[in-house]
Amino acid sequence: MVYLVLTIVCAFAYILQGMTVFNGIAHAFTTVATGGFSTHDASIGYFESPWIKWTCIIFMFLGSIPFLWYIRALRTRQFSSEQIRVYVFGLIAVISVLTLWLMNELEFKPADAILHATFSVVSVVTTSGFAISDYSGWGSFTAMLFFFLIFSGGCTGSTTGGIKIMRFIISAKMIRQVVRRQIFPNGIFAEKYDGKKISDGVFTGVASFVFLFMLTFVVFALILMALGMDFESSVSGSAAAITNVGPGIGQIIGPAGNYGDIPELAKWVLSLEMILGRLEIFTLLIFLSPRFWRS
Repeated sequence: MVYLVLTIVCAFAYILQGMTVFNGIAHAFTTVATGGFSTHDASIGYFESPWIKWTCIIFMFLGSIPFLWYIRALRTRQFSSEQIRVYVFGLIAVISVLTLWLMNELEFKPADAILHATFSVVSVVTTSGFAISDYSGWGSFTAMLFFFLIFSGGCTGSTTGGIKIMRFIISAKMIRQVVRRQIFPNGIFAEKYDGKKISDGVFTGVASFVFLFMLTFVVFALILMALGMDFESSVSGSAAAITNVGPGIGQIIGPAGNYGDIPELAKWVLSLEMILGRLEIFTLLIFLSPRFWRS
């Protein structure tokens, strides 16, 4: 019901901002789902209205929030969430840095800098892949920034792909616990997430997932290079596929390009990697395990 309500409201918002009924419904389907497909090659950039772009930003963000949080907020009026708090703070910090970069280095007007920075960051972090500008051409700093943002993803329990913010939080707490134990070998430290103690099993599960996720990314990047793709396209393409972002970095598969000209076998490889990323790797590994079927 949350998913349905968000999609309907998004469609009406698009139509009120000037989209046709067809475009409004089509883009609502891919905005809340953070899927990023558009009815135009120029993506959301096709529409000149800045209000359409801000509407897209809002609903990409809403789609990246845990859906159970909406239900809990409505039923219990409890709005606190460590994951959402860190997520929002991180978005604001990155958008602020990028806005200042665009204004100082590329001489964007303040309003344009805020819009382009916000849209591009939210689109990549939520793994939507919508585009209104080619951020690959903004310089090496922004190219590297967006490359790292590709891996982040939104919140767990949302429609986004990527590693997810909760796993970054738990990984940071795990590192802090390891450092504390090195300094105080006899100390007893209990890390908490949303007020609840994190068990060693959760730490192990998150660490295993992150390691396997990054290993899969590296292996597929090497395979793409072996198939004749250049380094930039191979690395960013592998990252974009496993996180389900869509656009990579560079002229070939960046926001202004597409995957049409890459080798046919590379498309099959990326298709498999997209499935692995969407199922979060472990699901497919369990599915392919003979023990799973025997049990």
